[in-house]
Amino acid sequence: MRVAAITSALAVITTVWTWWPASVANEASVSEEGKLLTRGGTEVTADRVSSLRVVIWDDKLKAAQGLKVEKKDGEWVIPSHHHYPADAEKRVGQTAGAVLNVPQGQLISSNVTEHPEFGVVDPLDPGTESSKESIGRRVTLWDTSGSELVDVIIGKQVPNAGVYYVRQANEPAVYTAAVQPTVLKASFEEWVQVDPLRVKTESIRSLAIQPYQIKEETVTGPGGFPTTRMSVKPEREVRLVKAAGAQAWSAEELLPGEKLKTDAADGLTRAASGLKLTGVRPFSRQQLQARGIAPADPRSRAQLKNSGRLLVSDQEGEFTLLANEGELRIGTKDGLVYYLLFGEISASEDAEKSKEGEEAGGSDRFMAVFVEYRPERDENIPAPVLPESPPAPTAPEGANEAVVPEPATPKVPTNLAEMKKAQDEGVARARKEQARFQRFFYVISDDDFKKLRPSAAELFEQVSASFPTQ
Repeated sequence: MRVAAITSALAVITTVWTWWPASVANEASVSEEGKLLTRGGTEVTADRVSSLRVVIWDDKLKAAQGLKVEKKDGEWVIPSHHHYPADAEKRVGQTAGAVLNVPQGQLISSNVTEHPEFGVVDPLDPGTESSKESIGRRVTLWDTSGSELVDVIIGKQVPNAGVYYVRQANEPAVYTAAVQPTVLKASFEEWVQVDPLRVKTESIRSLAIQPYQIKEETVTGPGGFPTTRMSVKPEREVRLVKAAGAQAWSAEELLPGEKLKTDAADGLTRAASGLKLTGVRPFSRQQLQARGIAPADPRSRAQLKNSGRLLVSDQEGEFTLLANEGELRIGTKDGLVYYLLFGEISASEDAEKSKEGEEAGGSDRFMAVFVEYRPERDENIPAPVLPESPPAPTAPEGANEAVVPEPATPKVPTNLAEMKKAQDEGVARARKEQARFQRFFYVISDDDFKKLRPSAAELFEQVSASFPTQ
């Protein structure tokens, strides 16, 4: 095997990594050695990169798995997933840095038939007999004009060396280069912040599970035209609370003989803080309604106990929402309350999901998230500091009548400015979060949905009655 011969040669390397025995590369020119892995071989500054793509072979699917990100209006987004924001600070820099301005090492071979041996077969054109080990990772960088800056295929690691076999896409010559293929990722979940809530377990103070049934009926509206009327049949709402500094959760409105299971609430908080999205959809009331999260008359929502109005705005005005699979409300120590509304998914949606490259398999659920701010729950707001009361007046010595005190005036906290500043910051947090959630809604796994919507039987247990012995 050719690789075995190269391994033997590497065993006697005593100089820099770009050295290679002349006998190994005697069938090809060495004029390109030391040239950068860029189009034209010239140095490219990172700010010229405006889009990039990573393609990796998926041996299970027997197909190439690729993902492209691009910079749009100053933000790195994923076009194939409705321009959802990419985790630009980490992944984009790592990907571009893995191949940008890296010099080519020694020429290994220009024989196309040897590409499988070095693992540099193009994943976009693998042929019919290529194996996983023979197919490389392809990385392409473009500038704002669409011109290629870098387009390389990275193969196997050179034995006993910290370099890899590489070749320029659409060119036969294979070189060594100090690229970094381990940072190259091609799945949606690896390019985004998969936790849509970004809420830490220790910051959660309340949980409210609110299942309900939605009934729609057609009635005669104004002018004799048919209209749809929605009504809500609430089911039992479960509300759990945990005060700051408390070690355990408690349940409100327990039924007789009922007790909250010790680990049930902790499991629910772990599920909330560990929630992972598997796909996204652009936000609009039409998109939501088609997936079981429907605009509703505010009076219908008012049928839900403790739910709030959940007022949402778009270009058509304000509206409230109800979800086919109910809701979960998560309250945090900074006064934010997250409304998680659970919808459904259809067979046709599964087909669309697979087409878009999102995670295939399993039953997934749609979920929309909204936020409101409740200052009375915000632990960042300092307690009011009231001024000391002046001493009560006393009658002069020898006076026959008692002194009538002046009516007390309301006390203004001395730290009112600090209290208002903390509340303004809470309002700003909620506004920022709401703007984020009204750009997209999410696809989550059905397993996560079930963890976020446990039944009463999973949360509570019956306390055995004890009777005095005779």
